[in-house]
Formats: sequence, C-alpha cells, structure tokens
Amino acid sequence: MISENSRLRWMKQFEMGVGLNFAPKEIQDDKDLVLYAVARNGLNLEFASERLKGDIDVIQKAASQNFEALEFASKDLQYLIVSNLKRLLQDEENLDLDVILEKTEDEISNTKSRVK
Repeated sequence: MISENSRLRWMKQFEMGVGLNFAPKEIQDDKDLVLYAVARNGLNLEFASERLKGDIDVIQKAASQNFEALEFASKDLQYLIVSNLKRLLQDEENLDLDVILEKTEDEISNTKSRVK
C-alpha cells in the first residue's frame, strides 16, 4: 500500500514534470496517481501498468490531454476505439473524441454485464 506521504510526493513530482517512467511499479499501477500523471502529460500512459492501459478512465484522461497517447492504450481498447470511430464515420456523426470514448466505455460495460 502506498503511504499518503509517498502519494503526495509523487503528485508534486508529476506537477513538476517528472515522468511516470521514473516512478516505481506500485505507483505505475495506482489508478489515482496514474490519472494524475496522464492529466499533466498524456504520454505518461506509456509507463502505466498494463492493467491501467486497459482502463477506459485512464485512456480517456490521457487522450484528452494528448491524443497521441492512444498509441499506448491496450490493444483491445485500441481495437474498440477504432471500431467505434469507423461506425461513427459511417453514421456521419460528430467525431468528438469524448463521444468515441463514451461509446467504447458503453461497449465495455455491456460486455462485462454479459460475461457475469
């Protein structure tokens, strides 16, 4: 478990521009701290844990800061995002990134509920 002191220290580091690549694995796998890091630099997603590279909240925050961060999303999420983008292109809907990611999040939720 990450101490509050360590958490605050890393938040300050991220504010100063230190990259997630310098953080220990436990920090790279802490959702709140990774969200904090990618909000400041979306490309920090590259150094997030594999688990968080598949988390739609983290991807959305990273891509909102820097669209190129999508390169570091899990392959499954990349596939869903591209699929939704193709669908939106066919439907000629607004190509807003937030709309694409919302549709992706809905698709993930629907998949999880079918598996349960």
